[in-house]
Amino acid sequence: MHPASTLSFRGLKVVKRIVGDYRIIIAIWLVVGLAIPYTKFFSGRHNNYLIYRNSFDHLINEQNLYVPYPGEYSDQFRYGPVFCALMAPFAVLPEIVGSGLYLLASAGFLFLAIQSLPLRKIWRNGFCLIALFDFANNQEHFQSNAFIAALIILTFTCVLRDKNILAAACVALGLFIKLYGIAGIVFLVFSRQKSKFLVSFLCWSVAFYFSPVVFGSLEFVNESYRDWLSMLLDKNRMNAALGGFQDQSISGLIRRLAQTPDIP
Repeated sequence: MHPASTLSFRGLKVVKRIVGDYRIIIAIWLVVGLAIPYTKFFSGRHNNYLIYRNSFDHLINEQNLYVPYPGEYSDQFRYGPVFCALMAPFAVLPEIVGSGLYLLASAGFLFLAIQSLPLRKIWRNGFCLIALFDFANNQEHFQSNAFIAALIILTFTCVLRDKNILAAACVALGLFIKLYGIAGIVFLVFSRQKSKFLVSFLCWSVAFYFSPVVFGSLEFVNESYRDWLSMLLDKNRMNAALGGFQDQSISGLIRRLAQTPDIP
């Protein structure tokens, strides 16, 4: 056999061994998802986590969730009030501990969601490696996209297993965290119990809507949802600016080609 072919064959065997070993994938996932981004904490580059953490304090103190707090962090909180409540287990802990547990929860939730896919183990592990770059970017910036992605994946796997109530819970929770989670509703077409899915979705939506009341008054929670909608509409108008770096979408392309930001 040609030396180059031998080397290529050995390389493929190594890759197959890595992808097929559950322990190696978990080790890589934890290093990329926890160890590397955790170093950002010590250099003070964990602004997103500060936004999430302090949002819980604002919720229990009934302070406006969607105004700037330059003394606490840069940028603004842009998630639903439900996300404030979900941050409670991390926010009550010391910052150095809470941030590490947040990263661990983010990594673990997405990993388990991927492992729930109806694929052979080697393909599920391969999926983890393919997603590694975007996953690393999410973790490095302490973002919430891993949670949303996990909820969408779990919606799909729950529908395939006729667990429509759980599937609906994933869609509703994703919606009330960051709106994008509503994307999971497309898996309704695969459900064999569509009415059960939809009724469950409505019930879960009501439950998640009122869940922040555990930490704040109903009046404040209702006001927070109105503020959230107003903030998102303002953010959307800012994103649609023709000279901005946002709005990289089909509708954005149409607006730029027509040089008309008002096209809905």
